[in-house]
Amino acid sequence: MNIHRFDTKEAASMAAAKRVAALIQQQPNVTLGLATGSTPILFYKYLHQLGPVMDQVQSYNLDEYVGLASHHPASFYQYMQTHFVIPFQLRPSQLHRPSGDLSPDQSLQEYRHALKGVTIDLQLLGIGTNGHIGFNEPGCDFDNDVHIETLDATTKNANQASFGSADLVPDLAITMGIKSILSAKQIVLLAFGDAKADAVAQMIQGPVTNEWPASVLQQHQNVHVYLDHAAAAKLT
Repeated sequence: MNIHRFDTKEAASMAAAKRVAALIQQQPNVTLGLATGSTPILFYKYLHQLGPVMDQVQSYNLDEYVGLASHHPASFYQYMQTHFVIPFQLRPSQLHRPSGDLSPDQSLQEYRHALKGVTIDLQLLGIGTNGHIGFNEPGCDFDNDVHIETLDATTKNANQASFGSADLVPDLAITMGIKSILSAKQIVLLAFGDAKADAVAQMIQGPVTNEWPASVLQQHQNVHVYLDHAAAAKLT
């Protein structure tokens, strides 16, 4: 793992954005795996400011809540519209995602088909306080590709701000599996704040175990981790 530590999340986000912008400039038809949530918001903002030409980029979302319609304000479809699609003026054909508008089985089948034969050049990740990446929760099967995952109570609590209550967060999500994530040529992971410090330490310095799913990234050959001071606090 390549560990990049910064004093602030702003500096870390800009550094990560510069890495991705440089890749897009070198490889205009790059395929990106993209994450959602609060952590990458600054990354998307700074990537837009850097101004890479995105007209040949293909993107694939990590996950989506099961049964959450695309018009729902907490859907990852809406998130991507706000932070990625509209700022970069992407065509609909450039964005691929699991759909909350379909039945779980239909959505799973369609997204597996969409990803078949696709090589992700760079996968963007965040990390949950319980060590999840994508929605691959503690105890997940490392051999899974795209699948439906039951969300951990920790994850539902962390995401409740978008719904008003943890009870309103869907119980299930469609997510790229660990096998899917590890197939990417390069991985960029962002983690900010002291709430992520334990998960970051386990990911980097702990044993590889599905109780801390992100620890499996130790087995990847090209991982760049961007941390602020707080998230890096428990690294030795």
